[in-house]
This record gives sequence, C-alpha cells and structure tokens, in this order.
Amino acid sequence: MAQSHASLVERLLGLAEVIEPARRPKRPSGGESIAARVEALATRLADDARVKAYEIVGNRERAVSIMERRLGA
Repeated sequence: MAQSHASLVERLLGLAEVIEPARRPKRPSGGESIAARVEALATRLADDARVKAYEIVGNRERAVSIMERRLGA
C-alpha cells in the first residue's frame, strides 16, 4: 500500500511540473472557430469537475488518469 502511495505521489509531482505552464491562457490563433474553442473549454471544465469529484471520493487513480490523458493530448 505504501508503495502505491509513493508511486502516486511521484506521478503527481511529475504532472504538477507540466500543469502549471499549461494553465497559462492561450491566445486564439484566429483559425479556430468560436464553436471549437467553446467545445474545447467545455471539455476542459468537465475534466476539471471529474478530477475534483474523483479526488473527493478518494479515487485518485482515476483523477490522475484524466490529468495524464489531458496532458498527453
């Protein structure tokens, strides 16, 4: 059990290093439609809500997998 917690903490630390720079707002490129930008924002907000919900119920593995998927995109 302690090994899994240590592994989770290491993964979260790695994600934290990537997340902070990714949080800076991106300027629209002009080529994206408003609908595409709204859809992307809605998807991001839904992911944020899922991550928070999984953290609240104690399912950190699912929360981490969402963050990893989003960072890999």
